[in-house]
Amino acid sequence: FDGSSKHMGIGSFSDSVSPDTNLSIADVSTSTGINIDTYSASTGNVSTLSFRKSTGTTIGTPADTGDGEEIGLIQFLGVNSSDAFDAGARIYAKQNGASSSGAVPTDLYLDTYSTGINTNQLVLHHDGNVGIGQNVPTDKLHIVGGGIKIEGSLHS
Repeated sequence: FDGSSKHMGIGSFSDSVSPDTNLSIADVSTSTGINIDTYSASTGNVSTLSFRKSTGTTIGTPADTGDGEEIGLIQFLGVNSSDAFDAGARIYAKQNGASSSGAVPTDLYLDTYSTGINTNQLVLHHDGNVGIGQNVPTDKLHIVGGGIKIEGSLHS
């Protein structure tokens, strides 16, 4: 634990290398993982990983998020030719509209990188429409920028 930065490291850290985020888990020459286990015969008891975003500035005092706000992000990083971690892909949730007392309208995005970010590769819109190359799909499946290839049989 680094008291000055309030960062916690679990695993293979040394005095010269400290964790660079609130919680870092690292190991050398082995896979690193996190398990969230639930052992229960009840159907309502599940393992949960929650990403929670608030516009409040005091811990424990949530305030509603607004339209266009990114409310959660999962990143996949590799190491680039400059020996620095760099983006490979990301999955993120972005609010789409004003929140209400019972819901936060949210779209889910999947982006990958090649020489730069390929944005809006796959978007699951809050109304149930899916966009490929389109961040505001207007039909159940809305594809922009390419053809569709189907191999094998197509059944109705």
